[in-house]
Amino acid sequence: MSFEVSSGWVGRFKIGDNICHSIEILTELSRLAELSNDADLLVKPRVVLLASICEAMLFDLIENRVRGHTREAISAIPEKLRTLMQSAKYSDEFKKLINIAKANNLLGNGNLPVYINLHHLRGLRNRLHIQSVGNDDSDIFDNDALVRSERITEEAAKCLAGKFPRTPDYQGYVRNFVFPWDEHIQ
Repeated sequence: MSFEVSSGWVGRFKIGDNICHSIEILTELSRLAELSNDADLLVKPRVVLLASICEAMLFDLIENRVRGHTREAISAIPEKLRTLMQSAKYSDEFKKLINIAKANNLLGNGNLPVYINLHHLRGLRNRLHIQSVGNDDSDIFDNDALVRSERITEEAAKCLAGKFPRTPDYQGYVRNFVFPWDEHIQ
């Protein structure tokens, strides 16, 4: 009940290492949920971790690979777009990272549900601040939210691995990502 996605696209070792660490925490939370009579209590921390992983993946691609690596250009992104993205104002906000990815079709056509799902996941992550107005967390952080979060994380990781691999001499510094669920996307 796990699967592996190549980390060969990651630009900064420490970010990849932190993603791996977050996945290890996610794996342990998933294991505990299987043993628990109150597994619903472990949905929120898993969804928040999945959102953090997605944000870190987009941050690494946009801020490190596109803006930071001038000698190792990403051929999947046209030069004109790379130049535009490199000159854009720095931001590490998840919403802006998603919008940059959408505007430049980094995860596929801008009309795909992947971007809607990322914004949905961002909204769930922002519920970490428990003073949020609206529905009870127990109604929002349910199994459907968890599965949707797993699916978008999987889709983003697979897309980045497929579209933006680094040259072979820059791969292998980060362990591959081993996600603790059955694949949603074959």
